[in-house]
Amino acid sequence: MKRTFRNLALSLFLLLSLTALAVCGLTAAAEDVHVHEYTETVLQAPSHDDVGFARYVCSCGDTYIGVLPARGHVYVKTVIVPGGCTEDGLVRYECECGDSYEEILYATGEHDYVIETIPPTCTDNGMEIQRCTRCGDTQILRSPETDPTATDLLALDHDYVVESRVEPTDDENGYTTYVCTRCGNSYVAVLEHTDKYVAEMYVCAKRMISPLGHMWVYIQNRTDHELQVGAYTLPAGQGVSIGSFALTRADGFGLYYNVEAYCVNKYGIKSMICMETKLTQAQLDNVSKRILNGNLWTLILYNCMGTAFTIWNGGPGQKLIPLLFPFIGRLEMLVYPHEDSIEMYYPTENQVFKQRGNGSSATLEKVSQSSLANGI
Repeated sequence: MKRTFRNLALSLFLLLSLTALAVCGLTAAAEDVHVHEYTETVLQAPSHDDVGFARYVCSCGDTYIGVLPARGHVYVKTVIVPGGCTEDGLVRYECECGDSYEEILYATGEHDYVIETIPPTCTDNGMEIQRCTRCGDTQILRSPETDPTATDLLALDHDYVVESRVEPTDDENGYTTYVCTRCGNSYVAVLEHTDKYVAEMYVCAKRMISPLGHMWVYIQNRTDHELQVGAYTLPAGQGVSIGSFALTRADGFGLYYNVEAYCVNKYGIKSMICMETKLTQAQLDNVSKRILNGNLWTLILYNCMGTAFTIWNGGPGQKLIPLLFPFIGRLEMLVYPHEDSIEMYYPTENQVFKQRGNGSSATLEKVSQSSLANGI
């Protein structure tokens, strides 16, 4: 029994001694381990296509050569020819290094059209079109410009109602504000503080040093009711231009209403000169008679200058003499007080007419689209 106890004690002693020796050995080994810290030196930088190389050196002297991966291309896309439904397109891809390639955008096939109706506004005609949902190709199917039967697409004209009104007094003018119920366009009609004047009349000329050019008369309604100007019924607060044309209008020689006002507003005009006078109702009636009897055009005596001056001379303003060509008439106007420009009411296409006939038999005919396709 004693021997057995001694043997167990001896075995335990040996086990503890061996464990202590192992722990000491492991600690010493751990203290001898070295962790490499490498410094990189690039030997050959990588490009878009090729790898590069670098040397890695540790402070302990250990070294090795490593591979740096190629950077790869970064392409920017440029559309050279847009692709469509029926025609191929072309796209170029180009990297900053100069490498590039092209790719064909193959046509998708036939157009995928849907029919759309662009409704008319107060001033512009509408149209019926077909538009491709894929490429945006657009074709006009119906339009008043090309189809006289497309009356449902004609400009609507403004629907003016009175928005506000200020009555004139003995000393100050009043005014009435009209607003369109469809588009919100508005204008103001001045009410003179006496009943003496009903309209303002202007004689206007394009300012250009040339025998060509154009002259016309513009009459502005300054009442809150309609006025008759020649064969044209002029709404309250609006204006109408009257002038004669020859070859520059598709509807032929003769007297036109609102061509100048429409074209100047739509296409603009570099400069003009105008003279102004005011008209009583009796004076306006006299001017209207001259307009009704002025539906003619001749190169010398009754060209646009002759028409404009004859109408103007029916009012109370400075009398002007028609002298051959418009440039002489402009020089004549420069002698008297004049304005550099005036603001004319913007009529719709449906308010532009050509006068047919003369005097009491005169009628109005709406002009064709071609007569409004250019400026004055």
